[in-house]
Amino acid sequence: MSKIIEADVIVCGGGPAGVNAAIAAGRGGAKTVLIEKYGFVGGMSTAALVYPWMTFHTTEGKQVIGGIAQEIVDRLVKLNASPGHVRDTVGFVHTVTPYHPEVYKVLAVDMLKEAGVKLILHSFGDEVRMTGDRIDSVQMTSKSGKMYVKGKVFVDATGDADIAYLSGAPCLKGRDGDRLTQPMTMKFRMRGVDLARVKRYMLEHPEEFYGKTPFAESAPSAAYRGARLLPALERSGFADPARSGALFYRPRGGRGAGQYDPGAGTGRHGRGGFDGSGRAWPEAGADSGGIYEKPSAGF
Repeated sequence: MSKIIEADVIVCGGGPAGVNAAIAAGRGGAKTVLIEKYGFVGGMSTAALVYPWMTFHTTEGKQVIGGIAQEIVDRLVKLNASPGHVRDTVGFVHTVTPYHPEVYKVLAVDMLKEAGVKLILHSFGDEVRMTGDRIDSVQMTSKSGKMYVKGKVFVDATGDADIAYLSGAPCLKGRDGDRLTQPMTMKFRMRGVDLARVKRYMLEHPEEFYGKTPFAESAPSAAYRGARLLPALERSGFADPARSGALFYRPRGGRGAGQYDPGAGTGRHGRGGFDGSGRAWPEAGADSGGIYEKPSAGF
């Protein structure tokens, strides 16, 4: 006879979404079960190099994700397993959040235990039993055989809508028409990289990199930006005010000291340019995705 487990909330899938959902339910007083097919939680964050987390912020830099997710980051920081939110040097998003996947695995289990969540590993749902239009139970298959998990609320955090599909709910796959999906990303990590040399190369060849890369935040001085970086950006088209607006920076004094000047001229695009040069720099919050911050003196 198959074993039956009953709970208030059943969460299927132990990735970041499932972990957070289960912790929230458990802390709210609900008897909660989390089902995960691997022998550890974390999903793609710990099993497939989907790293770092991106992003907790809007393109303008406003943090919009908090709650349990931020608590996890804070606890990882205390464990010396994450630097917290750091600027995305590629410019794809505003910030990224690196973390140690092995520490995250353990921390997530600790937090689930603290919340009173029952964790079932090496198990996946392969059948859904319905009563009318509601899910009554999910059949799980594991090394220990089959079992049924009955609950009042079911959360599908499988990543592939497994429970929704098995329950007969309408599901979408891929894009309209040919239903093709995004190709898998080939990722790898490297050690022994000369990061300073990489940074120099990026600053000297910005046209070879993503158009929203925040080069200005990596440039050592205003003089460098004026003499080396800006011409390269202009050649690539990244500094065209018609494309991305402008941030005005009026060099003043010696040794690269400068002052942010939002009124240093206005051009036909209503943005203006570098004082006396007409050159434009991408503006924070414009089409640049908000990746350039207001410079300060000596930046």
